[in-house]
Amino acid sequence: MNIPMIDSSDDIENEKIIKKGFLLKKSKYLGNWKRRFIVLTNNYILAYTDAKPGAECTMNLSLLDTFGPKHLKFESQEEFGFSFCNDNKIYCFKTKDLEEKNDWFATLRESLSH
Repeated sequence: MNIPMIDSSDDIENEKIIKKGFLLKKSKYLGNWKRRFIVLTNNYILAYTDAKPGAECTMNLSLLDTFGPKHLKFESQEEFGFSFCNDNKIYCFKTKDLEEKNDWFATLRESLSH
């Protein structure tokens, strides 16, 4: 799968995809959770409004400036998530279950350790 063109940079188009899938991302302004298609590459983490080609990119972060991940705790034991920090901003994500959270967490930790 090629990453949809998100800007004029050729670097992002040629990235190897490490992990992708739908997660809930916390909105930075209103604090509500929005479903986003997340793509993790060798050098970037990206969020799209959909998995379809041409979908709007709502987040484009370099892994060089990213720290974490950290486990999120919720009041409900039925909710699972993680966060990471980039450029002094915290990005929070929810997963559908504990297994998915642990998989994203381990993959991100591995990607950020390089």
